[in-house]
Amino acid sequence: KTGTDDPFAPLDGLYRMGEIRRKLQQLKNTAELLRREGEEAPAVGHFVFLGAPGTGKTTVARVMSAVLYRLDLIPRDHLVQTSGLDLTGQYVGETKRKVKEELDRAKGGVLFVDEAYELASGQYGKEAVTALVDAMTSEEYAGLCIVIAGYKADIDAMLETNVGLKSRFGHFWEFPDWTPEDCLEQFLRTAKQKQFCVDEGAAKSIIPPGFKKLLPLKGWANARDVQKVWEGVMQNRADRVMGAAGGEPA
Repeated sequence: KTGTDDPFAPLDGLYRMGEIRRKLQQLKNTAELLRREGEEAPAVGHFVFLGAPGTGKTTVARVMSAVLYRLDLIPRDHLVQTSGLDLTGQYVGETKRKVKEELDRAKGGVLFVDEAYELASGQYGKEAVTALVDAMTSEEYAGLCIVIAGYKADIDAMLETNVGLKSRFGHFWEFPDWTPEDCLEQFLRTAKQKQFCVDEGAAKSIIPPGFKKLLPLKGWANARDVQKVWEGVMQNRADRVMGAAGGEPA
């Protein structure tokens, strides 16, 4: 395997990864200790990522196969991403076929089901859930890691649609909403990456109160909206430099 000196390298550059690194380190420590004592490390199991949009669920899920492979916890570095809606068919038999196709593609790696709460909808969603539960207990898919993600309330409701589903997941990771300070930190990180100089004193007095007003708004999307604020600042800068009306520098 390449890059095993730092198994967490795929997380580099991602913001607020301290807790994720800690949890992954626990998995690594457990597996290494068991191997050292002559026992076989258990299967890594399956994960539920809970949180609002923009909190990092999808970003982390997309690097999970790389990290788990580097930690020697799954057989191959391979990710298949789908969604609850994509797994749900429109007629009898289609859902089971769709789920099996995705499971087969992901064998030995990670199957990431984004917006998994869609599986709580209707007959065919429940059919998809049943197929996933069967796969989690099947030798055919031993070594496969399934990650589902979505809002906590929606995922909790989905997990209750099948008696055996929730118990099949061994890891429940919550991705909390960002604070105004998190938003400031990400804003400053972006400025540094783009090689802009920012008066941090002024930024700390202006930016957090602004984000504090935005956070309670319906539809607030954490990191995604911090990026939109940055893009708005860049637009305002362009207007100032070029002149808002006539294209002349201000």
